[in-house]
Amino acid sequence: MTPGSRNPDRRLWLALFLAATLAGCAGATSARNTAATATALAEAGSAPGDADPEARAQRQALTEEAVADLDRAGAFLAAQQRFSFRADLSYDVMQPDGVMLEFGGARVFTVRRPDRLRIESTQRSGGEKTLTFDGKAISIDLPDHRAYVSIDRPGTLYAAIDHLVDELGIPAPLEDLLGENFTAKVRPRIESGYFVQSVQLGDRRCEHLIYRLPEVDVQLWIEEGDRPLLCRISIRHLGEPGRPQFRAWIRDWKLGADVSDARFSFEPAAGTKRLPVHEVELGEGEGR
Repeated sequence: MTPGSRNPDRRLWLALFLAATLAGCAGATSARNTAATATALAEAGSAPGDADPEARAQRQALTEEAVADLDRAGAFLAAQQRFSFRADLSYDVMQPDGVMLEFGGARVFTVRRPDRLRIESTQRSGGEKTLTFDGKAISIDLPDHRAYVSIDRPGTLYAAIDHLVDELGIPAPLEDLLGENFTAKVRPRIESGYFVQSVQLGDRRCEHLIYRLPEVDVQLWIEEGDRPLLCRISIRHLGEPGRPQFRAWIRDWKLGADVSDARFSFEPAAGTKRLPVHEVELGEGEGR
């Protein structure tokens, strides 16, 4: 995560060099970036439990600032009653022979709070499925199998997602973004974090932030300005063999679009078969 050599002495030297250099380049780099980068690099060779009160205070200040950015993004998305976005996903899967393979796909999410949801999924291998929720039932269209699944589940889209993930064990990448506030589950688990730098991702200027959670490192890129929407997510699972990563590029945000009820309803095509949910593999499946 931190640039420079693995040698702590070299990292400390690099931190001091960057701090001195950036101090004379305030026009090119924000003061916030200078402080965060230099502090993070200087602390790279120290254990998180360092007893130095000054180092602890610096880490706490950086973490509070990074968490404030996360809170702002969560509050902004929570205030949007209608939105859609596209996510290009990739994820690592450790194979039985120890080889780490990357798989992925694309998702298009359409949300109308509190009880409408549509997720169109396409895997890199070409497989497709579409999930819809109309406030009464969760339906999953499986055109590759000429089949579908339908689960009666009246209520909110949040309850529908919880049912899929927690009760049925169906993976739902980025499901937290569809909740009432996506920071709610993450914030209490953050151990530390800091702002890394400001970067250009396509036509969007984004803040790059990193957070350490138990067994997980989470990097977020959040759009700067008055639309603090997510640009990118990277999650590394530190406790799993090979430390696999999940990555998502998030783009094509549309806020406030008027989407009709028909977009969230499902009518099975002629000749398709309704399958019990326990007979269908609804996860990603590739490489597992």
